[in-house]
Amino acid sequence: MYVFVCYGWTMEATVAEREVGMSEWNDARLDELSRRVDAGFSEMREEFQRVDLRFDTLHQLLIRMAWTYGIGLLAFAGALLGLIATKF
Repeated sequence: MYVFVCYGWTMEATVAEREVGMSEWNDARLDELSRRVDAGFSEMREEFQRVDLRFDTLHQLLIRMAWTYGIGLLAFAGALLGLIATKF
């Protein structure tokens, strides 16, 4: 349920006076907010660079582990084939 109330000209004048003061306050606050957001994004960029470095290190480790596993598997298969070849 919506109720519409008309306060008249005095209410509009009061709101208009407050809007003038509020717009100046809002502009300063928005400038401050903009600076804080920029500083926050700067901090986040630094954090993301650190996270990227950690992921790069993890990626290299996983590649080395895959190569080691693959070479070990080939060595095991070669040894198994050599054992089978000597038995028969």
